Amino acid sequence: MTFFNRFTSSALALVLMASPLSAQTTTEETAPEAEAAAEEATPAEPQADAPADPASGEESTPDLPENLSIEAFGDWELRCETTTNNCFMYQLARDESLNPVSELSLVALPESADAALGVTAITPLGTLLSEGLVLQVDSGAARQYPFSWCTRSGCFARFGMTASEVDAMKRGATARLRILSVSAPEDPVILNVSLSGFTAAYEALTSR
Repeated sequence: MTFFNRFTSSALALVLMASPLSAQTTTEETAPEAEAAAEEATPAEPQADAPADPASGEESTPDLPENLSIEAFGDWELRCETTTNNCFMYQLARDESLNPVSELSLVALPESADAALGVTAITPLGTLLSEGLVLQVDSGAARQYPFSWCTRSGCFARFGMTASEVDAMKRGATARLRILSVSAPEDPVILNVSLSGFTAAYEALTSR
């Protein structure tokens, strides 16, 4: 698989500006209110990372803001901006060859929101947008979410996760993301998202 050889970007600005979203499933269209909120929350594009040296086989590490603290919970991180204490959960999803492909950032939503968590997923340019992003926890039902927009940093899907969906993540072992590429739509890209540490990270996030 050559389409997603390497992918890293910074989602910090986006998740810290995230607004409440209504939960969406495969049978629901994006609500106009959610679309408007997404457009209003669109941040300035993050600076692209320096490319890795192909000969070294190493990835470049994105520069993180100095005012960002990171706490590890299993395979999840809790990232907080120290000046505002705005926090989000983070994991970098990889393909079967362990290439980094998608960034996942989760923020807690107000109790008045229809969803418990707001999720932002960033995938590389060249993602087949019409097929959306498919998320499945263990052997549970697969849910499909639309992409909202693309920038030079990648393509963004934003959606809400209900309390019952959060509970499924807490009980689960692995979540899988499925996306398609424009160049090879017949060959789905499957990304494994570890749920080790999810519950601890979620509790730390919601306690702040």
